Amino acid sequence: MKRLGRDIAVRIHSVEVTNDGRMTLDLLPTQPGSPASWESPSLIERFQLNAKGKEVGVKFVDVRYDE
Repeated sequence: MKRLGRDIAVRIHSVEVTNDGRMTLDLLPTQPGSPASWESPSLIERFQLNAKGKEVGVKFVDVRYDE
């Protein structure tokens, strides 16, 4: 695995929200202050959104690298 350094930023590449409340984020590591991304896999994170009245809860579902 390539070490990226101490300071990295994350850019949200794409977001998908389904009708059942599942949200998928595709995150890319970038250099702080620069939109350029490193040549590394993106991180895919999935969450479940649950609404109860005026409150919305977020539950972590899973995470994986997309190589």
